[in-house]
Amino acid sequence: MITTSSTGRQFLYLVLLLSNGIGPVAVERIIRNVHTTDLSEDELGELFIQGIIPTRIGLSPLHLRSVADAIDNGALRTFHNLLLSGQRIICPYDAVLPDHYWERAHLNRLPKIFIGCGEAPPTDAHWQAIIGSRSASQQSLDRAAERARDHVQSGGVIVSGGAAGVDTTALRAAHQAGGWTVCVPSASLVSDLKPQPRELHISPYPPMTTFAPGLAMARNGIIASLATDIVVAHVAPGRDGRPSGTQDAIQRANKIGVPMTVWE
Repeated sequence: MITTSSTGRQFLYLVLLLSNGIGPVAVERIIRNVHTTDLSEDELGELFIQGIIPTRIGLSPLHLRSVADAIDNGALRTFHNLLLSGQRIICPYDAVLPDHYWERAHLNRLPKIFIGCGEAPPTDAHWQAIIGSRSASQQSLDRAAERARDHVQSGGVIVSGGAAGVDTTALRAAHQAGGWTVCVPSASLVSDLKPQPRELHISPYPPMTTFAPGLAMARNGIIASLATDIVVAHVAPGRDGRPSGTQDAIQRANKIGVPMTVWE
């Protein structure tokens, strides 16, 4: 299972995840504010469990209202349901994800709070993302599967989004080879998710968040930032002047500075 933070710390960050308008920048500011008080993140979370929101952590009036609403609207019940289903909160800078993700998240305003389920892979391994379009040829799919098998057999981790086509092909091949995988869906984790051994699922979205194209595009930045490097197995063209999902992922990876190989 995932190595977790304390109950109080997990609840603190679940509340922030459920609070409207509190994004990565605000989360970072709250972390800094807490560290300048006599409270720890764990202690603050325990106060949240009791319905107490200290004013000295520097929440703006708008964020204060959002946090109060999240607590009043059943955050504790949501938390208990997540724990019962085997899911946990991955808090900012937890060792569940590699250091390079947290560094990139800080620089690029990426999510710092996730809901996760499954086993956490070794963070010092080579995390390789294998991505590509849903319409990839069988030759591209076979090549992606071969790369995934070779990578996990050498001790690496495969990262993907779990979409049809290249994503699922790479993940399936890695599982069949007994390797570690990380899947980042473009929605929240389903409540009855039962990961296979050596499989981690993470989502930056609150429970009951359904698929939307914008979420799928945003997820591309997370996958790129988790990866030590990226292999693009197939690139489909976009439509109506907009980039395809794979093209968007390439653009985000280039912006972040992740090494990448694009197959012809």
